[in-house]
Amino acid sequence: MKSARRWWFLVFLAWSAVGTAQIHKEKVSFNSLSGGSGQAATISAALYVPTDRPGPFGAVVLVHGSGGVSDFREHWYAREFVARGFAALVIDSFTPRGVTSTAEDQTRVSAYQMLLDAYGALAFLAADKRIDPARVGVMGFSKGGVVALWSAAKQVADRAEAADGVKQRFAFHLPFYPGCNFQHRSTATTGGPILMMLGEFDDYTSPQTCMDYARRLLAGGVKAEFQVVPGAHHYWENESGPHYLARAERVRRCEYLIEEDGRYTWVKDKDGEPVAPVTLAPKDVVEHSRSECRNYGPKVGGGNAEMKRTALAEAFAFLERHGLMQP
Repeated sequence: MKSARRWWFLVFLAWSAVGTAQIHKEKVSFNSLSGGSGQAATISAALYVPTDRPGPFGAVVLVHGSGGVSDFREHWYAREFVARGFAALVIDSFTPRGVTSTAEDQTRVSAYQMLLDAYGALAFLAADKRIDPARVGVMGFSKGGVVALWSAAKQVADRAEAADGVKQRFAFHLPFYPGCNFQHRSTATTGGPILMMLGEFDDYTSPQTCMDYARRLLAGGVKAEFQVVPGAHHYWENESGPHYLARAERVRRCEYLIEEDGRYTWVKDKDGEPVAPVTLAPKDVVEHSRSECRNYGPKVGGGNAEMKRTALAEAFAFLERHGLMQP
């Protein structure tokens, strides 16, 4: 846990760096990847671009969670990135599919579908002359955090290239309170550094599971880090609460490893204890996880402005360490 002195220093940096950037915002749309199915969705998005400095700009794709896009989270972070010289693309994976939330049924729009959307967003930005395609990262929240994390896997990027011809790779990955129950067995990534921002008291997506995954990635030579926000529950950008989501699904501390051939191997039970490995086809893993791991009623929200700004300052400090902030 960070010392109080360091956290307050980061809060000061976050407040002092907001600046007075001039921002152009436009509504855009792009094709999601098909993933080899031949059926790509048309995704709506909001593109923010600085107008007070020359490009081309680095950029960040922002991916929402199970509750959809909100102004105080995805759009707020987008504006903060633009204030520091980035472009930002807030994508909406739900509205074009007629969905408002997946909290009670995560199969309504899968994380994999959202991953295809994120790679479609990367291809869209790479074709924009205002954007530097070599400096586009991805930031996601909760379910979108899974997207930000999975998109770092080499086998995912290779699949996107093989199925849809997308050769671009994300320059950085910022998963905020992701679910880490489904992890790629291989630690091979595309090379972009990863920072997981986790809530100390998150009982929706286990921070311990993510910390263990980050350590496994680090041991495999990946530039992976995690930071824990003291006192934070899941979705700390929401300042109401904290409150329970009575019917929201969660998978507890079960773990599955995603194999190179796309199958899943169950390796830990709902208490995080090892089990005799069981290998499952992709079509069977949802039902298996619901049977073995699912329960309901996580606590969310109850955050404050300091939590949000301090987490953002940690993200910018991380990008600075890796030479990814705007010049």
